This record gives sequence, structure tokens and C-alpha cells, in this order.
Amino acid sequence: MAAFGNFHNATGAGWSVYWKIPVASGGGLELWGADFRGHRVMWRGSQPFALVPYHGGSPTYKDGFDAKCGGAAFTALKHTAPNDWVTDPAQFAAVDTDAVVVRNEPADDFDPARLIVSAKFQCGWYQYVHSWEFDSDGVITPRVSMGGHLHPSKPDVAHVHHMYFRVDLDIDGQFPHDVFEQFDHNSFAQPGGDKWTVIGAQGKLLHDIDKARKWRVRSSVAKNDAGEFKSYEVDIPLSRRRLPAGRECRLRLHGQGTGVELRRRPASSGNHRRRSRFLGRGPASSRAALQG
Repeated sequence: MAAFGNFHNATGAGWSVYWKIPVASGGGLELWGADFRGHRVMWRGSQPFALVPYHGGSPTYKDGFDAKCGGAAFTALKHTAPNDWVTDPAQFAAVDTDAVVVRNEPADDFDPARLIVSAKFQCGWYQYVHSWEFDSDGVITPRVSMGGHLHPSKPDVAHVHHMYFRVDLDIDGQFPHDVFEQFDHNSFAQPGGDKWTVIGAQGKLLHDIDKARKWRVRSSVAKNDAGEFKSYEVDIPLSRRRLPAGRECRLRLHGQGTGVELRRRPASSGNHRRRSRFLGRGPASSRAALQG
């Protein structure tokens, strides 16, 4: 068996998923073939790269997969490696299982059971933790946590980390019979105040708090027991207040899906923004509650 690039099955909380790290230094952790209660929900998910622009226009690093402009790949660390700028070769993962922790958390009086797959990576003078939570109520929560040192030669220059999540939702394995839609709360008119609009072309989509905007991937053929088309929604937790500088970025996936790439969360800067881009049948992110 190769040191990296293998598929490993993980089960729990009603889920069966496969994880892999394709290469020791690249785009990090990937999740494949996620089935909830025997139904296919997600074909593939990852947080493969980050764009890191600095104030003043230079530099702008592309970190992770296909690193550019001086950026660094996500290099697998042993999950036991210290939470610091690692330089000791013994702390780097020799095989993919060195970097990954799979754990099952039981349900309690307040929270559902969870299957959690996490992995640790070094990227320049930062560490990233890629983590995917699969809940027993069908919710998927991908997240990335990070921390590290400021730029060694530019410690006083602010910068942001735009995290890109890629999630390819695959409702009941019915591709290409799925539709990508955008929800907007336009008014309290009844009917017509709330509207789902089909998005049929690639483009940039911006979150709009005032319209409670969200997205979903909906099957056009598979229905649940209530006769409704199955779907998964892309839910971006967001508040009007400023978010603390770069500690954690997460999304939630629930009942709906096609392909969306979402970028989120600056670090080491006071200017925090999140944006979304539809990429057709490719990456996506969301929160989950598959019915039927």
C-alpha cells in the first residue's frame, strides 16, 4: 500500500464515508462517497487551497493545491505534532494515517451523535486542521482551523486568508439529475415573498444577510416519503458582527446539493468577508438533512 493516496473507510452516526490524503504535500484532506443511512449524499469534499493577499498589493500567496506566487502546499503532519511552526522532520507524517484522527462522539441530551474526520497540515509558518463532522441528523459541517506565526519579514503588514471549500453533493447518486438553486427572502408577501431561483450558469454569488440568502442542490427525480424532491442546502453561518481573526472557518450542509465553491475567513486582519462562487458540477459546501 502506498504511503499516501489510499481510500480509508470511516463509519458512525449513520454515515459511511471514505477519506484520503492524495499526496504528502498538496491540497490536504479529501472526503469521498459519503452515504447517510444508505443514501448517497456527497461525492467529494475538500478545502484544497487558500488565497492570502497582503495589504499593499503584494504578496498574494496561493497555498495548498497547486501552490502559486510563493505559496506553500499543505504538508501532512503527525496529528500529535506540536501546535507550532514545525521544523523537526520527525513530526511530518510518513503515511497518511499519521495525520488523521477519526472519532465517534455519542449523542447526548443536546447534540446528535457525530462522526468526525480531522487531519493536521503545515503550510509555511502556519498550521491548518481540516475537519469534517457528519451528524446523526444528516448535517455535514466542514471546517478549517488555523494558527501560526506572522510573515517573518512582514510582521506588521495585515493580510487575510480566503479559505476555499469544495463540495460535490450527489443526491441519491442521481447525477446529472440535480439542480442548483438560490433562496431569497424578498418580502413578507404571501405568496411570493420567498423565492428559490435556478442558477444555470457559473458565476460569483454573494451572501446577503438581509435576504437570508442560501443555496441548495435539489434532485429533479429522487423524492422523499412526503413526495418532495430531495435536496441539500448550503448554509453559511454568518453574523453582522466582525469575526475574530483567523481561528476557525466552517460551513454547514443540510438537505440539498450540486456544486459550489465557497471561500471564507481572513486571518490576521480586521476585515472579514465571505463570498461564494457557483462552479456548476464540481465543488460545493452545505449542511445536511436528507429526507426519505
